[in-house]
Amino acid sequence: MKKTINDGIITANEEDIQPLIINNVAYLRNDTLSKALEIAGMANVNRMISSYLDIKTEKIQLTNSLIRIKSNIFFVKNMKQSIDTVNIELVGFDSDNKKTHFCYPLIQENQLDLKVNLNILKNNKPLSEGTYNLYWKVTIKTSQIDTKIIGYLPIRDVYTFLNSSIHTTNLYFYTGKLQLEYNTIIKYGQEKDTIQVKNKLLKKINPSKQYGDIKNKTEKHSYFYLLTMNKLWPFFFYIVSWIFPVKKNRILFLSDSRSEIGGNYSFILNELQKRNQRNKRRKNYEIRYIFKENNFTKKSFRDMVKLVYFLSSSKYVFLEENYPFLTRIKTKNKTKIIQLWHAAGAFKKFGYSRLGLPGGPTTKSKDHRYYDFASVTSDSLVPIYSESFDIEIDNVLPLGLPRSDLFYDTKLIKETKERVFEEYPFLKGKKIILFAPTFRGGTRKSAHYPYEQLNFEDLYSKLSDEYILILKVHFNTLNKIHIPFKYKDFIFDMSDYRDINDLFLVSDLLITDYSSVCFEFSLLNKPMLFFAFDEEKYVLDRGFYFKYDEIVPGKITRDCDELITAILNEDFEIEKIKPFRDYYFKYQDGKSSKRVLDTVLE
Repeated sequence: MKKTINDGIITANEEDIQPLIINNVAYLRNDTLSKALEIAGMANVNRMISSYLDIKTEKIQLTNSLIRIKSNIFFVKNMKQSIDTVNIELVGFDSDNKKTHFCYPLIQENQLDLKVNLNILKNNKPLSEGTYNLYWKVTIKTSQIDTKIIGYLPIRDVYTFLNSSIHTTNLYFYTGKLQLEYNTIIKYGQEKDTIQVKNKLLKKINPSKQYGDIKNKTEKHSYFYLLTMNKLWPFFFYIVSWIFPVKKNRILFLSDSRSEIGGNYSFILNELQKRNQRNKRRKNYEIRYIFKENNFTKKSFRDMVKLVYFLSSSKYVFLEENYPFLTRIKTKNKTKIIQLWHAAGAFKKFGYSRLGLPGGPTTKSKDHRYYDFASVTSDSLVPIYSESFDIEIDNVLPLGLPRSDLFYDTKLIKETKERVFEEYPFLKGKKIILFAPTFRGGTRKSAHYPYEQLNFEDLYSKLSDEYILILKVHFNTLNKIHIPFKYKDFIFDMSDYRDINDLFLVSDLLITDYSSVCFEFSLLNKPMLFFAFDEEKYVLDRGFYFKYDEIVPGKITRDCDELITAILNEDFEIEKIKPFRDYYFKYQDGKSSKRVLDTVLE
């Protein structure tokens, strides 16, 4: 029979030969085999396993909720030939000797490489509450004995790597109806001479019942409030619309995700002000704004009166995202609603391209369908946005992204960089890496980012002499990153900074994943890296318009080690940027705002 090392699933029935754990020693329940082993002087199964092989630990690395163990497997020479198969798993026993399966390690040429993420241990949920001692479960099938030998070996030399230190982290789980948070300790367990994991549940809530929006901790809207928003105010809007005519020079900016002017609106506003100054003979454009920091914050009576009045009397309404109130009404034919959209390009599917998927719209949804025009950056994106917004293809216009005008205004670039460096002086003196990933999870209530994939220690030790690292995660992300004090001069969380384009200007390298930020960054011709450790799962869950690894304008890395190596070697595959940029940006001239207004207003 061929001798192999196999890390596949055990196919034989284990129930008859499950070991009995007594004082941390494994004995087989199979009476016939136990008696044979006892006569042979090998009643201790662990000792018998050791007579065939030895697992020597070469490295133990703890990074947030990730445990990585590298080991070598040494076979006893005179026993190796009698082994048919060897299976090795990592398991944990709690105080009641209940077994928890962790994973099958990867075995290659007698070397074992294990990566365990405690955050997604079972059914994408974290490790359950409890105290666990970790063991190698070794299953040997040998021609000497007509059954399998199963034993549990502690992980060797743990103290050498962990000493008496205690590694602390948090585990998270986010869905629309369940959020979990655990406090976790990983350390050397002296009593069992192996790795010990202690996990305590800190929070278990149903955010849908407790909050209107978990991120902003807003109250859940009352039935009366929802009734007035869905029925009474739309009715009031039609009355106001009948009374007040549309003013042909009135322009309204609407947003339920910002409290002040910015983004695309800043550049459209700037162009409007120029036109007001130039065209003194005619009546100037009257510009109005109605902003709210987020859609989950209640609108006051005064807010709603302003909204229905200006909506009913404005000729042009500019948006950057879906505006829920517009799904409940029908504006006048003279009113034109223009969608500028908050993101450039298109990687992952959104809107009606995700019809029927978790977090996607339903066939009865009215989101997006009320736009008169939508501006995109290239002809190639017209059919995509037409499908995503479910509007006529002729109403999607490749006019450009207004806020990209920043990258062609030398004076504004200089002023923006000076302002950023003055406000954040710690950014001076080193090269700047901007880490700007998108979130994981299907909805706003489940949005999170797996920070455990970032090895702070390695990033700091290998990059901090030359670089600083800015974190700018998606604004929907619920879980906060905790930056250890040791890295305070290297890692900076600037996720609350509103306009990422400002940070583009001061950054030397962008690291992202499936976010659309790479589209605008490509206009600067600066290098990018793509940290896609979960590409397969993400593509399956979200769906992409294009094949990811063929279109991204930079090198793809699959783990933090690859990411660091690419940075140190300056291996960015920068030659991919120009064809990417030319495909997704029809115009590269800094006149997108002018084109949008020329088309819409005229």
